[in-house]
Amino acid sequence: MSMRPLLSGLAVVAACWLPSVAAAQVLYISKDTTIDYEIGNTVWIGKDSFDHNSSPTVGLVDGGDLGGGAFTFNDSELDVSGGRAGGGLVALDNSTVSITGGEVGSISTGQQIPGGTQKGGSILMSGGTVTASAQIDYGGSLSLHGGSIQGGVTVVRDSQFFLAGSGLVSGQIKVGSGSQAFLSGGYAQNGVSAVADARVGITGGSISQTVDAAGSSSIDISGGSTVFVSASDAGQVNLSGSHPEVLSAYDFGEVNMTGGAAGRFFTTDDSVATCTTARSPAT
Repeated sequence: MSMRPLLSGLAVVAACWLPSVAAAQVLYISKDTTIDYEIGNTVWIGKDSFDHNSSPTVGLVDGGDLGGGAFTFNDSELDVSGGRAGGGLVALDNSTVSITGGEVGSISTGQQIPGGTQKGGSILMSGGTVTASAQIDYGGSLSLHGGSIQGGVTVVRDSQFFLAGSGLVSGQIKVGSGSQAFLSGGYAQNGVSAVADARVGITGGSISQTVDAAGSSSIDISGGSTVFVSASDAGQVNLSGSHPEVLSAYDFGEVNMTGGAAGRFFTTDDSVATCTTARSPAT
């Protein structure tokens, strides 16, 4: 049974400051509920109108529509199995957003607030569709095991991204600012870029376009399907598996090849390339 917005635990008030939102009406949800109706306001899950913390479990199901988007706080949970969240979803603190169905405009973790930042929560996705992009920030995490993200995925400021199973990212995966990404399956249709001390591990999955390590980042590739792999600007690629069509190092990049093979291998005088595999790449 669904619980309507005027039931206990739900309150609508005017707010002068909202996370990443202009002044607007906010619907606070502090108790467990199921949403199968339309909500035009921005929703805060895990707080009430007096800024008291709580950790409810909220379900968005068929017929539900979060047109103004939702923010999850504290240890609250938002389970999306149907419906729509066109205004996007933001996971904060230690909260969790689980997406197994439905349609979401965008997903993100963490945010800047007056005087500092707010830690990113966790997003688990095994189904459904994100029609825009994902921004994983401020120590948050995204695990994509199914469903699709039609835009790109950006992972920054000590955050983590996991791609496995049948998960699909249509845009580019960008990893930076000391963050990490682990690809063991799924599909990355527009490549992977690592910069600014990022770390990427690729053990499976299918990656179209370019996989590039730059800005003192490193990418370890031991499996999966790759096409173009490169290292530049003090970036490092360690290839122990996979068979890219092109493997290259330029502009002070470094490539270490201990396994796998490459159709073509290019280097420039200002780069470093070592090959200790019995199956040397073509040059």
